[in-house]
Amino acid sequence: MTRNILTLLTLMFISSLSYGQLRFGAGGAIVSDFDAIGIQGKVLLDLEERTGRPIDGAATFTLVLGDPTKDWAIDIDSHYRLFTFGDDIEIEVEPLGGLQISRGGLDATDIGINLGGNIVFPFESFLFYAQPKITIGGFGGFTFSGGILF
Repeated sequence: MTRNILTLLTLMFISSLSYGQLRFGAGGAIVSDFDAIGIQGKVLLDLEERTGRPIDGAATFTLVLGDPTKDWAIDIDSHYRLFTFGDDIEIEVEPLGGLQISRGGLDATDIGINLGGNIVFPFESFLFYAQPKITIGGFGGFTFSGGILF
């Protein structure tokens, strides 16, 4: 599984070199239903040129760290860049919605609905993000994640 994740991250990196609107990154998450933390890999695609609206598509893989590590989730979300504020640093506020496919241990795979927000802090060529989110179904409960996009 580790080999598959590394292959996916390598392919995302190569494709980002040829397609400037694709960003990738990593982060961490606090998952309330498991009272646990997780690590994340994230891909963000700017869809504004294709849709004519300030929309981003995001895919996130979260691996919940525990004993043993068998819990994971894949989130496919849409972010709407609602507004930007700040003078020196422009901070973006984005409501989000999407789907989660998750697996907890050896149990069956579950599907959930994501609702939340994304706050983006640009710094030079990087984007830092903070993302509070509620999932109905899937892992369920509240997840707070944050990280960096390149």
